[in-house]
Amino acid sequence: MFDAPGMHVIDVHHEADGRLVVTVETDELVTGCGACGVVAVGHGHRVHRAHDAPTFGTAVLIE
Repeated sequence: MFDAPGMHVIDVHHEADGRLVVTVETDELVTGCGACGVVAVGHGHRVHRAHDAPTFGTAVLIE
C-alpha cells in the first residue's frame, strides 16, 4: 500500500493504547490544472487521519 509513487512512510510506532500509527507524506511535486496548465500554489500540509483494518490484531491509524 505504501509503495505507491509519491507516498513515503515517515514514521511507524505503537502508542500506549496499543494502536499502530503509520505516518506518511506525499511528494512535493509541482502540479497544475490539466486543462489550462496553470501551476497550483501550495498552502502547506494538512494532517488527515484514517483508521484502517486491524493488522496482526492491532488497530491501525494512518496519519
